[in-house]
Amino acid sequence: MVPTFVKTDDTTLKKAENEVAAVLVHLKKLLRAKNWLRSPLLRLPIEIIVHILSYIMQDAENSSVWRPIFSMCYHIHNIICISPELWRKADFMSDRLARLAFERSHGNLEVITADLLARDEQRNEQARNSLGFCRDHLVLHGHRLHTLEVQGCSSDITSFSWILERPLLRLRHVKIHLFPDCKGWRDLSLSDPVILELPTDLPLRVLDLRNATLPWSSNLFSGLSELHLDFVDCDSLVEISEEDLFGILEASPRLESLSLLQLIPKIPAMNDQQQHTPTRVVKFTNLTSLELDSFPMLVGYILAHVDIPVIDSLKIRGEFYLWEVESSIEHIFPNDRLPSQLFSNPPIFEVWPDGGYGIYDALKVNIGSCHMQFDFDMDESEAIYGAIMACILPLVPPSATTLRLDYSDLDEEEWSDFFWAHPEVRSIEFSKQEPVSESLWDALLPPGPDATTLCPKLESITLSEQLPSLSLLSCLLERKNAGAGLRHLKLWAVGDRWVGILRLFVEELEVINVPDELMKRWGCRSPPEVEHEVEI
Repeated sequence: MVPTFVKTDDTTLKKAENEVAAVLVHLKKLLRAKNWLRSPLLRLPIEIIVHILSYIMQDAENSSVWRPIFSMCYHIHNIICISPELWRKADFMSDRLARLAFERSHGNLEVITADLLARDEQRNEQARNSLGFCRDHLVLHGHRLHTLEVQGCSSDITSFSWILERPLLRLRHVKIHLFPDCKGWRDLSLSDPVILELPTDLPLRVLDLRNATLPWSSNLFSGLSELHLDFVDCDSLVEISEEDLFGILEASPRLESLSLLQLIPKIPAMNDQQQHTPTRVVKFTNLTSLELDSFPMLVGYILAHVDIPVIDSLKIRGEFYLWEVESSIEHIFPNDRLPSQLFSNPPIFEVWPDGGYGIYDALKVNIGSCHMQFDFDMDESEAIYGAIMACILPLVPPSATTLRLDYSDLDEEEWSDFFWAHPEVRSIEFSKQEPVSESLWDALLPPGPDATTLCPKLESITLSEQLPSLSLLSCLLERKNAGAGLRHLKLWAVGDRWVGILRLFVEELEVINVPDELMKRWGCRSPPEVEHEVEI
């Protein structure tokens, strides 16, 4: 087919182009109308669309969440750009998004967060520069700001202190964590805490400071629901007078959470008879969580002066010495002063060491909702273990059903006394990579045909030793003959020849690191994955 060429003048060509352009414009209008009619979202009032989008923009620091919405269509894009209420949070982990939030909120932010710690120096420098840019070029009105969270080095105060110079009529939540000015700050300490200059009229509800403090007489402590003061990175102990301490506590009767770490009350010298006699008592009717880190006498002193009827979580940490373990623990638990709900029905009692380089320097104990950490000299590990356990075991309520231990070196009489007082124990779990003390199995042996067997409800034992001891085998056999046989036994990396023997003593045997073929041959249950340690 031979193509035909038609000559046209410029006027005709221009007219045709205009008609095509008009058709395209009309087509686009029709498509927009079609999309508008098909999209329920776009038919909603703008106020409703903004409210819906606000749930997405709450995660503004994660652009992958809202970026697809941002580019969905021109209408949604325009609403996001012109609605200041959608840009309520500035997170300086991303300097670009933080600047966008400042610009599009017109300085009316609700949340500002900044992490300036020296993990990624380039990124942190960008965050500092963005803070400086927002200080120098944008206005933060502050009347909507209710949350400020910053962590960085002590020299970073100038990077964010300008925020506190604005009127902050709604600021409720302040979290400021400061660390030494060094890339390896975790290995260093501050000579003294940094004293912050905050406006005195802030309506604070949450105050969380690390290595930073306010004047003890500040009225910012009044009306708080959460107070956390942490000075663990300071060179010397931070002292507070007895009057200042009670001034802070009495100013915040509505506290729900309180942490005082390495804050040392200066209290009068007391003898053993006076040490727990309260001079004044502060009642916290709403306090559910309390954390104290200090010397045992000072922990006991604070506990003696507070009334905490509804508490459900207590964390205690202190440094203990071998020659005063018993008196130190007595400082914390005198005359059953702690609320009964902490120990009313604790199903689990846990004890395990915590330390580094293979030498333990701390012992952690959980009894129900009470969590304790005993720090001590590494050279006294074995002796102090026994001393702490001898003091702690009588505190475990009879309702305990599960023991998770890493220490078993008590004598048979001590174990017998414990099991007599705790008949509800159903499970004993050990994670220590050494044989369990034979005194424990001797204590669990049935004493005779007519005597009562200790722990009659015991049905499960978990061990991490590779070779069962003869005491364990004898204990399992005698308990089975006495009608108190074990239902479930779990051993870690036990030799193959023991599988058949152990199967005779328990109803259900679980062995780790044994070939599946051998497990099936002996009718044992094998876990789906090979494990190497017991998690406490």
